[in-house]
Amino acid sequence: MTSDLSDRFRLSLSSLLKKINRFSNDPSVLVACSGGIDSLALLYLLSEASEKSGFRIGASYVNHKLREEAAKEADFVKRVCGRLKIPFFLNEFEDDFWGESKKNVEKRARTKRYEMLVATAKKEKFTAIATAHQRDDQVETVLMKMLDRGCGLKGLGGIAQQSEISGIFIIRPLLQFSRSELEEYLGRRKFVSDPSNYDEQIRRNFYRRQVIPALRETLKGTQFEANIARTAGNAGREKEVLEYFLIRFWQEKLSGSRILLRKGLIRAHDADFWMTAFSYLFSCAEQIFGQETASDSYSPSTNTLKDITNFVVNFGKKRASYRPFLFVSDSDGIKIELEKTTF
Repeated sequence: MTSDLSDRFRLSLSSLLKKINRFSNDPSVLVACSGGIDSLALLYLLSEASEKSGFRIGASYVNHKLREEAAKEADFVKRVCGRLKIPFFLNEFEDDFWGESKKNVEKRARTKRYEMLVATAKKEKFTAIATAHQRDDQVETVLMKMLDRGCGLKGLGGIAQQSEISGIFIIRPLLQFSRSELEEYLGRRKFVSDPSNYDEQIRRNFYRRQVIPALRETLKGTQFEANIARTAGNAGREKEVLEYFLIRFWQEKLSGSRILLRKGLIRAHDADFWMTAFSYLFSCAEQIFGQETASDSYSPSTNTLKDITNFVVNFGKKRASYRPFLFVSDSDGIKIELEKTTF
């Protein structure tokens, strides 16, 4: 089982590195490692693969300054890296990062964590960051997007196998592997356990500990988890194609630093078309405008997309702000530009 998983992992990794090779002749990978089962399995698997293929790897632990145990966990990951002869990089949130507020903890932590990992990757000359998202994470993500808020093709795609932040590739080579497979691969090797994983007030944990086990019991004899993961993979591939054409669509409308939508073009398409097009305008802003923005790429809510579409097709107010974009209506049509405050 262990050797089979290692072989399958190398195939998964190889396809991702081939994509990176189109942009870099010397791919190198920084592993985001918390010391938990998933990220530790990723670290060991990448270490094995690097020995066979010769690419460079490193590892980084990010201390969010939310738990006292974090310092010991960082030390644990550092010791594992020492045994594997892998360079280790510690990233720590500032002591005053959280201030008085603990609102939106997950989103704020994720944004800052990626910011630190990307900065480390750039400084240490890594071309990619590998995260340990696996198949169970994918299933949880797709179900939450479907059941909690409803979603389109992008939501069904769940966690992307590859993405990019500020010129650094983010790869997720474990998406086809289940948590139980990774546990079996690790065997008796030690790992750390985050107690927050048992807090069912966190929505993902509720799905992990209540919703999915109930589905597993109800749908005995089916491969519903594998099927959801397969659906995500299919939707992800289709999203890539749609994204390619919509990026080109928006780039063709780009004049200088702003997009111009003439009235004739706006009237040539219905509201459903524009809602989809605007969704990709947000998620692909950096590729479309050819410059970084301070806002993360994201998918606006359906209500926000409806508001934007109504503003555009009805030529109503003179201007509207939907960060990171400013929409301005005039006699020619609608002009869209990045707000200066986003740089």
